[in-house]
Amino acid sequence: MHGSHNYDGCNISFSQYGDYWRQTKKLAIAHLLNQKRVRSFHTLRQHQASLMIQKIAGSKEEEVVNVSEIVYEYSKEVVSRAMSGKLGNAEKLKEMEEDSSVLLGGFQVCDMFPAMGWLSALMGLDGKLERIARKLDVFLSKILEEHVERRRHGGTGEKEEEDSVDLLLVLKEGEDGDFAIADENIKAITMIFC
Repeated sequence: MHGSHNYDGCNISFSQYGDYWRQTKKLAIAHLLNQKRVRSFHTLRQHQASLMIQKIAGSKEEEVVNVSEIVYEYSKEVVSRAMSGKLGNAEKLKEMEEDSSVLLGGFQVCDMFPAMGWLSALMGLDGKLERIARKLDVFLSKILEEHVERRRHGGTGEKEEEDSVDLLLVLKEGEDGDFAIADENIKAITMIFC
């Protein structure tokens, strides 16, 4: 996978096995995916499920319903909201995900013949992937900055639940020297879960 698209190996899924991988896996399991945390989003899951059912029930009788698309949308919205605290981010991420999947999932000559890597640049694939990576980075930076600003002005309110980006920022602020979390790490973790 392309380095800039992958935050140069900070992405949990594509990082090399080693100390960083072990620490991020431990962070994900202990803080982001623990039982208490997953249960805290029960209301969100219920709300999104009722919206999904309303969407299916509201379709016309003779209309074909793409259940796969509706369930995918449901799961993306729940995960996106749990990670970044906002509904609507899932659609933007899905668009970028589809664009990058076409480029990364397609046949690349340089995958078979590394010496012909110059063909990717000549065909414009490297440039397209770089543009998608920059667009994704701007999007994730905006999410991170919104959370930093919100925390700076009084943190999460009573009505707002602390989402996973907030939790990662708390862990970043309380670094114990064992494992330092940088903004790039937070963006990479957010990207993989959203």
